Amino acid sequence: MKRFLKCMIVESSDLLYAGLVAMLGQIRAGIQVVRVQDISRLKEQVKQEHPDVLFLNPLCGGGETPSKIKATTDRPDLLCVAFLSDLSSLSVAAEYDAQIGIYDSFEQIRDKMEDLSPKGEEEEKALSQREKEIVTYVVKGLTNKQIADKLFLSQHTVVTHRRNIASKLNIHSSAGLTVYAIASKLVRLEDIGGGMKGA
Repeated sequence: MKRFLKCMIVESSDLLYAGLVAMLGQIRAGIQVVRVQDISRLKEQVKQEHPDVLFLNPLCGGGETPSKIKATTDRPDLLCVAFLSDLSSLSVAAEYDAQIGIYDSFEQIRDKMEDLSPKGEEEEKALSQREKEIVTYVVKGLTNKQIADKLFLSQHTVVTHRRNIASKLNIHSSAGLTVYAIASKLVRLEDIGGGMKGA
């Protein structure tokens, strides 16, 4: 994770809030955190503080959704991460740019935050570890839903990753992506042999 500016966290539990702050501090030193305790002031604080990432527990959201927040604060670039305190809120978290939960490992959270982190220009063309995983699964024939389930992401996030991969590599076909994956040693020819025979 290279550069991560400001995080805003909406979480009513002091314990969960402190745990998330501690985890973010381990992932990257120097992250600035702003806490929102009054959900009625969320949009006002987003406008004042200009966070890069908003962590919102859907159970504490008071009906606020990422699309509403982005539209009413004129912040279409705001990254909204669902901070899940239980598994029952998974269904309401599908609209978010990413999802992290109290049952995620440190590595899972780090990888998800790395995927969201703004990159420097020199890194723009290189695939992230997450993007390499997605290329591997695409080449092996998995659907967006299957990839999302394996990586604990929303389908929307997988589609966004695939769009970024196509843009970075300037490859817009499955065949081209397969050649790239083999040449880059992301997969072996025998890993995709079944799919190649039918082509």
